[in-house]
Amino acid sequence: MDGEDMEKSEGILVPHEKPYQYQEGEYTVTRGSAWSGPGCHLGCGVLLYTDKDDKLVKVEGDPENPFTQGRLCVRCLTLPEYMYNEKRVLHPLKRDPKNRGKDAWEEITWDEALDLVARRFTELRDVHGGESLAAFACSRSTNEDIYLFQKMARIVLQTNNVDCCARV
Repeated sequence: MDGEDMEKSEGILVPHEKPYQYQEGEYTVTRGSAWSGPGCHLGCGVLLYTDKDDKLVKVEGDPENPFTQGRLCVRCLTLPEYMYNEKRVLHPLKRDPKNRGKDAWEEITWDEALDLVARRFTELRDVHGGESLAAFACSRSTNEDIYLFQKMARIVLQTNNVDCCARV
């Protein structure tokens, strides 16, 4: 079996009968892993079916995935529904505090959103101290990512309140 028939995952080669991407009738099937949070910690093996316009039309479990063996939860199976939902948020949104509780959102740029978040975290830290803030990491992150995350929390936010859902 050559390298094209194997998927590399965390340094381990997993053999597959079918390649990473192949045609099945009118669809292109792409093998991947899905993390469809909130609450998903597994990275299930999925087969993503896309049409000629690259639109995702169907998701199935990958029977060749050694972990999930073709089984998927409803979050993975309904991926096309929430990918193309008309209410899906695709851009940062901001609401004036006086409109709290109202559906009165204004689209802003990513730079504006990041500046706003940085400014508010800095204000909170400066007024209430670093211990008023907490940083919560994702269980899917690598050790290296978690290391950098906790360093950022301790140095930038000045807090030791760092946790991760992996310990649960």
